[in-house]
Amino acid sequence: MAAVFRRWAGTGLLHISDADRAAVHFSRLVSATPGPPASAVGADERAAWIADGVPVFVRAHRP
Repeated sequence: MAAVFRRWAGTGLLHISDADRAAVHFSRLVSATPGPPASAVGADERAAWIADGVPVFVRAHRP
C-alpha cells in the first residue's frame, strides 16, 4: 500500500509526506468497526465502514 501511495503522491494525486505512515492510517480507517475490538460485524456493515474510510483518507491527503 505504501508503494501505491508513493506513486500516487509522485503523480500529484495525493499529498503524502510519509507513505509508510499513510498506509497504516489507511488500513486503520478501512478496518475500523463499531464496538469493542474483535466484535462480530456483518459483511454489509464491514463494507459500509470501508466505504466510509476511503473518502476520509482521500480528503485528508488531497493536494
